[in-house]
Amino acid sequence: MLDYKMFMAQSFEEMAQYVKGNKERMSVLKTLEQLMAEDENYMTDEERLAFAKAMEREVRIEEYKKGLKRGKREGRKEGKKEAANIINKLLSSGMSKEELSKRLDIPIDKLCQTKNTIKL
Repeated sequence: MLDYKMFMAQSFEEMAQYVKGNKERMSVLKTLEQLMAEDENYMTDEERLAFAKAMEREVRIEEYKKGLKRGKREGRKEGKKEAANIINKLLSSGMSKEELSKRLDIPIDKLCQTKNTIKL
């Protein structure tokens, strides 16, 4: 039972509590500590947790950035569509392209009377 508890321990300090007074278990613990210290890829539970949190934070940041880009792209698309609707209504009401171009400071060649299209 002590062997099981020793290997289920969360830290070397906790393991040491289970091996007190037993030379064989103490030898196993020291060997295990030495092997893990030599393994440069070994991470403690605290390091794994910190790494997982950092990775989760990075993923959230990337998702946030993607969402921002998508929102900006959709916002520009909607804005252009709304601008095209307004310009088309003004052109349909009789305002000339020249007058509209002058008032909006948009070149005439960018104005188009086709429904929902404008080259901005």
